[in-house]
Amino acid sequence: MIEKHIVINFDLGLRGDYNSLYIWLDTKNAMECGKATAAFAMNFSEDVFDTIYKELKMELEKEVHIEKNDRVYMVATDESCRMQGAFLFGGRKKADWTGYKIINQNEPDKF
Repeated sequence: MIEKHIVINFDLGLRGDYNSLYIWLDTKNAMECGKATAAFAMNFSEDVFDTIYKELKMELEKEVHIEKNDRVYMVATDESCRMQGAFLFGGRKKADWTGYKIINQNEPDKF
């Protein structure tokens, strides 16, 4: 077994199973890292990102009731010490900051 440090970010919506997730995080002695973000150490069978992903997902599925719109994203280092991330549940949505950049136009608008 190898101990790895993991960061997860979670969005279980208004009716999500936060109680079970919080119990699970507490048993992992997870640290709070901002709204809906936690860091913790966990043992895995090998130091390969795909294995870490699969084992973490299986454990969360056992402990937390996940609905189809729930999202949980994980970040861990792979065997080369590079950070990798992936959605355990759910997927990417349009970012809250989309559309905020100011676009400098050098050409006049054409109507």
